[in-house]
Amino acid sequence: MAKRKGFTAQVEIPIPDDIPSQHHDAYMVLRRRELALRTTLRGSLRAIGDDWQGDNFGGDLADGAQITTTLDEEGVTITHAEAQLGRVNAAIDAIRDGTYSKCISCGVTIPKARLNALPFATHCVKCQEKEERRR
Repeated sequence: MAKRKGFTAQVEIPIPDDIPSQHHDAYMVLRRRELALRTTLRGSLRAIGDDWQGDNFGGDLADGAQITTTLDEEGVTITHAEAQLGRVNAAIDAIRDGTYSKCISCGVTIPKARLNALPFATHCVKCQEKEERRR
């Protein structure tokens, strides 16, 4: 197993043997993003848990409004983080199964510049534009 240091919370991220060498950098970016998203999720869940403990619901209307706002904000954060985590994990799976960097619609190789900007991209720019027009 090759190793490269990932600096998400000073964690060394090993690169499994089944990751092709041409995708080591992408794998590291995706794994660091995965760890960051998991940290975000833990923080949001902790914030929600803190609001549910103790006398937080025994206060006045303003306290209740603040708690509701916090719950709403953390809920949005959780929804976005979970969606992005799903895309990141799908990209890691694509690296493993040899389909990473291939457009899922037309099969063309996704340009490296696009993958550098959006490492979990599944469509080339042309197909992505078609997808967006359909929505």
